[in-house]
Amino acid sequence: MKILLVLLPLFLFIGVLALLVQLLEAKKVIRAKDAGEEAGPSEGPLPYRRKDAPVLSEAEQRFFAVMEQAVAQISGGKGRVFAQIPLSRVLEAKAGDAKEKQRWHNKIDRKSVDFVVVDSAFKVKAAIELDDSSHGRQSRKERDAFVERACRDAGVVLVRFAARASYDAGVVAHELERAIGGTSAAVGTR
Repeated sequence: MKILLVLLPLFLFIGVLALLVQLLEAKKVIRAKDAGEEAGPSEGPLPYRRKDAPVLSEAEQRFFAVMEQAVAQISGGKGRVFAQIPLSRVLEAKAGDAKEKQRWHNKIDRKSVDFVVVDSAFKVKAAIELDDSSHGRQSRKERDAFVERACRDAGVVLVRFAARASYDAGVVAHELERAIGGTSAAVGTR
């Protein structure tokens, strides 16, 4: 009986110690995943390669060049254009409990807009969609309707342009200026 009274606390101590070690290891794995790393050895290259395809289609490249000219025209050189921006960099779920915010974040998480116009403080002034033939598909129409509603309800200007073989920077500037607020200052330092 005396041996049991001595060994029982010892076994409990060893059990608690083993549990603490497991918790610390689990915490290390979580920290590694949060940092974007896989748990385990880090030897050897990761299984990625650079894509050979351009990040913008030919139509998007042409439109981007015109967008840069148009934004420079209406902002006095203070505005900027960025391409292929995740919608989650433009919109965020309103305050609420964490589960509800995550649910709404998930709806925009893997969506992007073709272009974003920002002012000199890099605040979003407008989101731009370049509508090519893919926007005629039913699934794309539903996605577009959701993005339009989300932007509208969040107070983000969304401007749609039809894809064309060529664009006029003056026409694009006029449409942007009209949509953003009618003055060159709208894309400047406001």
